[in-house]
Amino acid sequence: MKKLLVIGLALVVITGCFPKQFKYEQVKESVVFIKQMNDEWSATGFIVNSEGIVITARHVVEGQEEVKVRLCDGTWLEGLVIFEGNDIDIGIIQLPLGDYKSLKLAEKDPNMGEPLWTVGIPLGDENGYIFGFGSVCGWSDVPFFGKGKFLLSDIHIQPGHSGSPVFNKDGEVCGIVVGYGNHNLAFFLSIESMQRPLSFLEIK
Repeated sequence: MKKLLVIGLALVVITGCFPKQFKYEQVKESVVFIKQMNDEWSATGFIVNSEGIVITARHVVEGQEEVKVRLCDGTWLEGLVIFEGNDIDIGIIQLPLGDYKSLKLAEKDPNMGEPLWTVGIPLGDENGYIFGFGSVCGWSDVPFFGKGKFLLSDIHIQPGHSGSPVFNKDGEVCGIVVGYGNHNLAFFLSIESMQRPLSFLEIK
């Protein structure tokens, strides 16, 4: 009985942390699975406007002219790599023109201790979407991943999570997964660090 009570309380606490604006089933429609044309790499990305612009990590698309992109409904498309950051870990893909579901980008970085969520496809296409949550644990410079301001979080991520969107308490994208380090800390490039390449492409 005590064990059931503890589990119940934990679920109440966790559920109470989720923002009303955050609807998993809607969000995942804009999260895509990415494969290099030679199938060497696979990772995650997310759609940021209705015209089919996809954001991912640079190391996912590095050296590629085109990649394969799988939408939530199972449709496979060929995406054109239109941007690779020279000094920042961002890659941008253009899908064939269409009317795509997109995610809203935050205007500023989250605060220390603020809850975060991520949705990605780290284990491959056949394993579906994985949802994780945690909080902002700190900030750091990570030269290995290039320039920019990196959030540290206790969200558990795995290989293939690179390029996944990170959401703030309002359900807006406030960062992108780029890697993980010691002590199970994940590294996310913050939204403010992404503004330069995004503004260049007039993505708001």
